[in-house]
Amino acid sequence: MEDKYLNSSKKMQMESKTASLFPRIHSNNTMKDIEAYELNTKRVFCSYFNDEIEHFFAKKTSLEVGCGGRCSGINLLSKFGLDAIYAIDLSSANVLSTQVLCNQLGIANAVVEQGNALAIQHESGKFDFVMSDGVIHHTLDTKKAFLEITRVLKPGGVIFLGIYGYGGFLGLVFPLGKYLGKFIPYRFMLWLVNKTGFLRSQEYSILDWLYTPIQRNYRASTIESWLEQARYTNIVRVKSNKWFFNMGILSSLLFGKGYLYFFAKKGSI
Repeated sequence: MEDKYLNSSKKMQMESKTASLFPRIHSNNTMKDIEAYELNTKRVFCSYFNDEIEHFFAKKTSLEVGCGGRCSGINLLSKFGLDAIYAIDLSSANVLSTQVLCNQLGIANAVVEQGNALAIQHESGKFDFVMSDGVIHHTLDTKKAFLEITRVLKPGGVIFLGIYGYGGFLGLVFPLGKYLGKFIPYRFMLWLVNKTGFLRSQEYSILDWLYTPIQRNYRASTIESWLEQARYTNIVRVKSNKWFFNMGILSSLLFGKGYLYFFAKKGSI
């Protein structure tokens, strides 16, 4: 259920908490993390674009909605010959971190700015490719974020979404984490995780589980229906290649539908 019934003050508080929390939760990223993301996600891209990947991206303009602080998406996109790579994130700390990393990685055609997925400050139909990986299910209104992405995408452009799937044992215990997070002080858990290294990584962060203000999980059929309603074509769901989503029935029991990757082509109006 979306949070459209919250008053404006409560919404601002939740967005502010999200913007300040994620850089702290995921502050341990290294070049190894950036390279791992490039390797895994390029495989996902290639499964959709096949041999046409460089032809599609060459001389085009892209946007990443929710780039985070480790420059992973921008680094991947920088390999494809785009003219310009834009990125936005709700967190000013993430924006600064990503700008620094872009300089360190020698990515000169990236424009990284603070921005909200629910009100993207770019004109309609500007981008040939828009990606948002692991972000819009953390917003106050997932579908509104999806529609904003659709608005700024050109007809004929391609969308790439990464969204938490529904179900599994971990889907059932997630609400328990939000409950426990109300009683276990964040500073204590941060100290414990840093001291022990337990569940510190991006994929397994216990801090994410306990303290993320908003997180939703979706059925694949729901995302497919949104894409169809928005007149997308060539809708393709790509399976994650990460090992913990590929353990057969055990993955289904733990993660349900796992992590949903969708590509689709925006139709003409």
